[in-house]
Amino acid sequence: MGGRSRRRSGRRCRRPCSSEEGWHRDLETDQHTLPELVTALIYLDDMDAESGATLVWPGSHHHREPKPSDAESVPVRARPGSVLFLHCLTAHRASTNMTDRHRSILIHEYKSARTVELTPNDAAFGDLPLRRKGRTVSTL
Repeated sequence: MGGRSRRRSGRRCRRPCSSEEGWHRDLETDQHTLPELVTALIYLDDMDAESGATLVWPGSHHHREPKPSDAESVPVRARPGSVLFLHCLTAHRASTNMTDRHRSILIHEYKSARTVELTPNDAAFGDLPLRRKGRTVSTL
């Protein structure tokens, strides 16, 4: 993903006893012109199977099947400060938080300078102008 990149940020908090999120690929939900996008999930709380761990489907960025079988998904167990990097074509989802604790994640997206977002940006700071080589090239 050569060249200068653009970053978008947000925060997600899964409440106690919250329901799970469906399988998705970030490029499907946040459409871009090129699949040159990586999301960094920075865990602020302990993450395990009971607290609604992120489930990933290893290798799913190489094919287009809609969702994995239970045996193909892998829960991400993380300590506070851990970071998970997901390519925009990697299928993933949040599982159900079965605890009485909140779990928080900071979300940062990084994309190549050639990649342009096609859908509205609902993230924090999403309305900031995009600058490349010191010039404003778009405002969202």
